[in-house]
Amino acid sequence: MRAYSKDTRIAFPREPARWLTPTGLLAYHGGRLVRVDRRTRKVRLPDLIKTMPTPFVGLSENPVPRNMDPSFFHIVLLPPAAYLLGSIPFGKLIARAVADVDITRRGSGNIGATNVAREVSLGWGLATLFLDLLKGALPVAAWLFLFSDAGLRGGGKGLAAALAVSALLGHQFPIFLRFKGGKGVATALGAFLVLAPWPCLLSALLFALVVYLRGFVSLGSLVGALALPLFMLLTAKGPALVSAALVSAALIFLRHRDNLKRLLHGEEIPWRSARLKREDPAGGPVPRRKRNE
Repeated sequence: MRAYSKDTRIAFPREPARWLTPTGLLAYHGGRLVRVDRRTRKVRLPDLIKTMPTPFVGLSENPVPRNMDPSFFHIVLLPPAAYLLGSIPFGKLIARAVADVDITRRGSGNIGATNVAREVSLGWGLATLFLDLLKGALPVAAWLFLFSDAGLRGGGKGLAAALAVSALLGHQFPIFLRFKGGKGVATALGAFLVLAPWPCLLSALLFALVVYLRGFVSLGSLVGALALPLFMLLTAKGPALVSAALVSAALIFLRHRDNLKRLLHGEEIPWRSARLKREDPAGGPVPRRKRNE
């Protein structure tokens, strides 16, 4: 069996059997599973393992590689697919199924998690938030999973950024609702959690702090959206991802223009006041649809 050292250089074929890991690449080479530095292509660990319990199902001498080279077909079709996924109005579907109401005609008329939480219930608002997060996260995660080597290198960053913006545009201007959608904060959060986790988490913490201190979800969303490109720039995420964050922030500000006017004139309703108003018996709660209806 071939002897390896930390200076052994691996010459990969065009379609190597390799998998992306937090510490580098795992490659099946010369009958052994080796850990390789992504940049230098040298073996990282001298004590290599031939057989190990891993989630790689069906690992064999010639396993099917997960990594592929993106083609023109993928580049053309993936952004429209991300837009269509983002266009699914989960908030409207949930409100109709659970409370038999048209969420676009209740409260702020928005299909996002905040309006669903106000007009239906907090639990269903959180469910809407989770599904809207997935709309942004899934296209980007699928791109990084299928094209791990090209995912965030060179032109791959540009397409990953395009997928994030496409999903956001789908949520804000959904084809299924005549291009009248939500604000897009949750969908953008899901996409950038995959692309830039730490800057996105910092922006989310800033959002939560603003909402806690001032009580305005819209203000927290605007501050978080504005802070994300700055955090990404400070962490050197590259021009493609920073540009995508700037475009996303501009789109979020565009969809919040009415909220911004109300904030400037002191007419925006705080989150807590809106919840109390909804729970006031005089206003009447949202009727829940019975199972036999």
